[in-house]
Amino acid sequence: MPVSGELQTTTKDMVDTEASCPKCVFDRLPPEMIRFIFRKQSTDDLLQASATTDRLYRVAQHHMYASEGALLVRGGHDTAATVTRTFDVRKVTSLYLVDVFNFDRDVPRQLRRRDDNDVDVGEDSGEDVGEDSGEDVGEDSGEDVGDDSGEAGGEYCDGDDDDDDNERSDDSKSPYRTTFSALEVLHVGYGRDVNYANLPVDGLRRLLSDVRARRVCFSNVVMTADDVADAVSAMLEAHDNVDAEAVNENNYDDDDSGDGGDDGDDIDSRPPVLRCSHDRADDNRVIELMNDVERTCAGLLSEFRVTVRRPAPHAYAVYPMSRCGSAASVGDWDDTATTADAAAAVAAETPEDLLALTAADCSGLGPAAYKRLVPASRRLRRLTMKAARQIDDDGFKAIAGMPSLQHLDMEGMSDVTSDGLLNGLVSATGLQSLGLADCPYVTDDVLRRIGEMRQLRNLRLDLTDCDKTTAAGVTDMLSGCERLRELDLTLPLNADYVVAAASASHLDQLRTFRLTFERLSFQDHLDDQPTDPDWQSSLAAGFCDDVEFSVRQTFTKITVTVD
Repeated sequence: MPVSGELQTTTKDMVDTEASCPKCVFDRLPPEMIRFIFRKQSTDDLLQASATTDRLYRVAQHHMYASEGALLVRGGHDTAATVTRTFDVRKVTSLYLVDVFNFDRDVPRQLRRRDDNDVDVGEDSGEDVGEDSGEDVGEDSGEDVGDDSGEAGGEYCDGDDDDDDNERSDDSKSPYRTTFSALEVLHVGYGRDVNYANLPVDGLRRLLSDVRARRVCFSNVVMTADDVADAVSAMLEAHDNVDAEAVNENNYDDDDSGDGGDDGDDIDSRPPVLRCSHDRADDNRVIELMNDVERTCAGLLSEFRVTVRRPAPHAYAVYPMSRCGSAASVGDWDDTATTADAAAAVAAETPEDLLALTAADCSGLGPAAYKRLVPASRRLRRLTMKAARQIDDDGFKAIAGMPSLQHLDMEGMSDVTSDGLLNGLVSATGLQSLGLADCPYVTDDVLRRIGEMRQLRNLRLDLTDCDKTTAAGVTDMLSGCERLRELDLTLPLNADYVVAAASASHLDQLRTFRLTFERLSFQDHLDDQPTDPDWQSSLAAGFCDDVEFSVRQTFTKITVTVD
């Protein structure tokens, strides 16, 4: 590519640049080359670069605004007053907060929703904010900011035409956001790990409830399941309040114009998405957090994802919401969409660095979507899919045969036959953990195949809906699983199954055995009940002291009809 003549004029400033930041390569490059490099960088790369020097922060800030409509605010460098003097906040589609602790002062009020009951949260910033930066906005970047920002570099009010001036004068009547459109991304990140509880939680809750975003991202914010629930409740307040305002606005339009006037384009009713990223994190704690979030936030979030960047990028995702899509709905995954669109949707939702995926309700997924999941997630190790009613034999074989898969938990596979289960389990050579529930076509042959999987460490089986299994099949299965450490069995309650469960006592490596007996109805199996009134104590006595054994009876499958 031809080299611009302007590159030669920068050499005389090289000494000054190196003196300001002798270790930063970017600060020794001309502005044209920096802009070219930044065009090739992802948003994460830009955020990391912005944290190195003041000059790179200004360049990244203007580049993100000009190219993506994203507003970058770095704590200690900018406040709401300084960024609103430099950028047209009305055009912002995403907000990135880096090392920000005073959310009330540093977040522009124009991005917050309008609420008559709100206290003026910017009151404390008042005149101090105006004095905070002063000339700092352009001081660090000098002429480079103007070069990098294009039309976005200077004061936004200078370049607007008369129509825009009139528009601004109308908007200036209220400092709050007057449109119902949501931001694409609200990002809150820090250079090092910060506990969620150590942040100014009240200010953060006001931010999450006032600024509605389709996707909220936390970077290096250490959260517990309770912290996630707290953040989610604030996010839902933003959705509920804006939806209520939208309804009121539509009613006003109906009275005023006589027609509906609701095109529905600006109101996004999809549940929010929450994503967390960390430079480093303990994988076991992340998986524990994902399991807790699946239970506590069921039906509230459409997606919860945790990404760990080092030493190798990998991610964990939970879809606690019914129809487990967020950026792309399950309708896009289904066979009704074109193959190209559906494949793109699956690839977008399941990146290659994804290690664990939990989908709370897969009832909307078509059979082909399961096959497309395999090439989209080549590093997937842990997969949980519930209500997988449309998966077929080929789909289960494709998923179970993923070479990287170690933990598989499937529920509701009503269309997978016994042959499909057998073929899938034969191809599952790397599984260490297996869970099957609500799979009516499990047979004794399938149980024996599970017993041949010598590498299994954890097994969870619910056989209450499987009328093709017998106690003999359970006994054969347990005779082969010699390396099991954790066993969770749900069986119909009768004497034969009690004897079959007792055969697990020979498993030397077993440490946890959770046994559940399900009464299928008030009448079933009454002729074959255990004769020993103390059969539960006798069953527990057959296991070693180092085995955590529990047995219980449930009646959840019984339905009562009233004429």
